[in-house]
Amino acid sequence: MIGSDLILAAVVEAMHAPDPAPVVAAGVSGPREPRPSRAQVSRVVGAASVLPGRWGAFQRCVEHRESKGSPTVVNASGHAGIYQFAIGWRHGLPYIVQRGLVAHGMTRRDARTIRLALPTRIEQWPAKYQRVGFAQVIREGGRAAALRHWGLAGSVCQGLVR
Repeated sequence: MIGSDLILAAVVEAMHAPDPAPVVAAGVSGPREPRPSRAQVSRVVGAASVLPGRWGAFQRCVEHRESKGSPTVVNASGHAGIYQFAIGWRHGLPYIVQRGLVAHGMTRRDARTIRLALPTRIEQWPAKYQRVGFAQVIREGGRAAALRHWGLAGSVCQGLVR
């Protein structure tokens, strides 16, 4: 595992640790919110990372064109990861990932925990979270986002955007 995988594994492990006994505050006690299982987290991340139908081919094409599927690639201009995200994405992409996880059934609290655990450098993220980010950008922005961020005249991928 690379360093960021270890960090995120620790975060997910902490999300699944047994809750301590309920705390009594001002005479009010009760159970804590249930935490998702690893399988639930894996299912949500898996669903959030894949685009449906016509977009699936575009996603695979861009992934191959930009990095041949390697999440750790950084080019000379600083574009990084599987989809060669520009350096400016470092601050906004974690929030996009969080929205994608919540949209696919993860609690806001758990998605926020993952967002905060993501390293600043996108090429240090596990591939699955880079894929969630890409997919959510397309879900939110559609064709315009696909062409604005990954359009390349003459690319086979360009023809897959409808």
